[in-house]
Amino acid sequence: MIRMDDTQRLDYNDDEEEPWANRDRPVGNLHMFAGIHGGTQDFPIYRGENIIGRHANCDITLPAQSVSKKHAILEVRGDCHTICDNNSLNKTRRGKTALAPNVHYALSDGDFLLFADVACRYTIVKVKAETTEVEDSEDDSVLVPATQGALAIEKTPGAAIRRIARGTVLARDSGDEENEEEEGQTRWHEGGTRHTAAI
Repeated sequence: MIRMDDTQRLDYNDDEEEPWANRDRPVGNLHMFAGIHGGTQDFPIYRGENIIGRHANCDITLPAQSVSKKHAILEVRGDCHTICDNNSLNKTRRGKTALAPNVHYALSDGDFLLFADVACRYTIVKVKAETTEVEDSEDDSVLVPATQGALAIEKTPGAAIRRIARGTVLARDSGDEENEEEEGQTRWHEGGTRHTAAI
């Protein structure tokens, strides 16, 4: 029986066109830990369906008799990474949760997966954003990915902006303190009022 707490909404559209033929760049990695079935091994995950099982025709072949011939399907559509147990005999687990057969579960970066008794960790490959190189200048701009423009760092507004109707100071700028020390001696009292005395 499927518990509603174990289900979740997946945000992908079946009508979207995916570049299924573009399987030259991995979007994820399935890392098999060393164990009774052999040493560590990394398997690249591509867009579309990635069939996991012990059969040689699977995209990811796990060397264990406890793994079904077509044990599970790891699928990537857009930014949505999912795992689905393919009605395997010895179950697929995400963390400590046994997956219901033929139900897609969302995957996150670093999820621990267990295919029968084969332990794996799933990682999502980060796509590097293109950045534009800018020569050093005296402005306070910050280099951001090419999808956005440069951001300017603003200085704290002057003392006149920080005062409310009755002249109470909400915050002091460190630059204001230096100026006040030069002009005279400043004392702060409870309630945020200040007293300035000339030296």
